Amino acid sequence: MTIPRNASYADWARHFGQSTLDPALVAEFHAAGITKIPVIARDHVEASEDVGALTVTVTDPIYFGNEGKYGDGVGIFSGISIHLEDYGDEGYTGQMPFAITRDDTRKTLRKKLGKPSDSDEEDAWDEWIIDGLVVTALYSEDFKEFMTLTVYLPEEV
Repeated sequence: MTIPRNASYADWARHFGQSTLDPALVAEFHAAGITKIPVIARDHVEASEDVGALTVTVTDPIYFGNEGKYGDGVGIFSGISIHLEDYGDEGYTGQMPFAITRDDTRKTLRKKLGKPSDSDEEDAWDEWIIDGLVVTALYSEDFKEFMTLTVYLPEEV
């Protein structure tokens, strides 16, 4: 797998809330080798692209109080999933947000981030609201491995 130059959380996080019409976001997609900017298909809520061991997501503007502001298919840059294990060659190796590291466990994440605002023992995840963003840690079934971190804009709908 070829890792684009901008396959880091920080490169993409600065685009939260921008529309897919924004020249800076368009340039970021192009720098990642993605020439066709994601479009929200009819009857879909979001579209995503893989950039190295990241998945970047755009969501229908209606979910952020922007109904009718943009044309059909335009999305709002809304989320980044950081895949830590078995994604591509080795998973994400770049710097992570909020002082999180890939070696963190559920216990260390809860110590760093505090009590989760939500969690699910069956599906093995914890969720926090940090700096106005929804941050979710997904674990292996037995909670022994930290698998993915997602950072998303909160929906207004």
